[in-house]
Amino acid sequence: MASFVSTGIYMSGLRNSIFGTLVLKTGIVTKEQVFDCLNEQKIALGKGKKPRRLGEIMAHKGYLTVEQVNIILQKQKDEANKNIEKINDLKVLSEIKSGDSFGVYKVLHKLGVDANGATFKAKNNTNGMLVSLRILSRESMRDKGYLKLFESHAKKASKLDHPNIVKIITAGSVNGRLYYTSEYIEGVSVRRLLEGDKLINAKLVVEIGIAVLDALEYAHKKEIFHRHLSPSCIIILPDKSIKVSGFGAVPKPIENLAELTRNTDDTPFYIAPEQAGDDGNSCFDARTDIYSLGSILYHAFAGKPPYSGSSVEEVLLQIVA
Repeated sequence: MASFVSTGIYMSGLRNSIFGTLVLKTGIVTKEQVFDCLNEQKIALGKGKKPRRLGEIMAHKGYLTVEQVNIILQKQKDEANKNIEKINDLKVLSEIKSGDSFGVYKVLHKLGVDANGATFKAKNNTNGMLVSLRILSRESMRDKGYLKLFESHAKKASKLDHPNIVKIITAGSVNGRLYYTSEYIEGVSVRRLLEGDKLINAKLVVEIGIAVLDALEYAHKKEIFHRHLSPSCIIILPDKSIKVSGFGAVPKPIENLAELTRNTDDTPFYIAPEQAGDDGNSCFDARTDIYSLGSILYHAFAGKPPYSGSSVEEVLLQIVA
C-alpha cells in the first residue's frame, strides 16, 4: 500500500464524490461494492473517527489495484481543478449586488445561486418590465455544442404559453455570459413547504399534481422537456395558482457527482435513473419528467423523498439500483 499512501491526497467530501463517480464509470467495481465502502466510511464517522479515503478502502478490500486507484486519483485531481474554477466563477456571480447592470437590465436583488449560475430579480431599463434574470456560469460559453443547444431550446421555450408555466421572455449573452429572462412572479415554492419534513395538505398535493401534469403535457407535445424538475421549480402564487419554472434552462450533463454535491438545489432526490446513471443527461424523454414529478408528490405525501442517504452518492446509487 506504500505507493497509494504516498500520494498524500486528502479526500474531502467534494473529491470523494468525484472519485466515486470516476470509479463507477470504469465499470471495474459494482454499485454494491461502492455501497460497501461508503458504509465503512459512515461507520467510522459514527464512531467519531476520521474515515479512510474511498480509494484506500477499495484497494484494501481488493476491489481496485493500487495502480488503478492512482490512475483514478490523477483524473480526480483534474476534475477537482475544473470544479475550483467553476466555484470561483460562481463566487463572482454571487457578488453581483442590487443596482449593478447586466446589459439592459438593472439588478434589484439576488434570488439564488446554484451549481450552474445565479438568478436575480431585475428591471429592463428599456421598458421598465420586472423579470427573473438567470445568468449562467462562464463554463457554459466554452462548450459550443451547449451554446447551440441553449439557443435552440430557449427559442422553443419562449413560445410556450400556458397558465401553469412561467413565461420565458428572451435569451442571449452579455460580456461572455449566457442568460435568459422569464416573467417575474412572487410566491412560495413547494420546496419551502416541504422544509423540516413537513407534510402538505392532501388536497393541495392533488392540485399541484394536476397543474404540473397539465404543464408537462403541453410542453411535451411541443417536444420540450424540463429535465430538472424539483420542488424548487413549482411555485404557488398568492392567488393559489400554480406555475412551473425552469423550462428555459438547458441543464448541463451531470459529469460527476460533485456537480450535485455542490448544488444547493434539491434536484438529486428527484432525478430519474437515466440521469443518475453513467449517461448523465444524454438520454431523456417525457418519462424523465414524469418520474421526477412522481418523486416530488411522494415527498409531499410521505414527508420525505423516495430515497435518502448520508451522501449524494448513496442517494443516486439507490435510484439506479
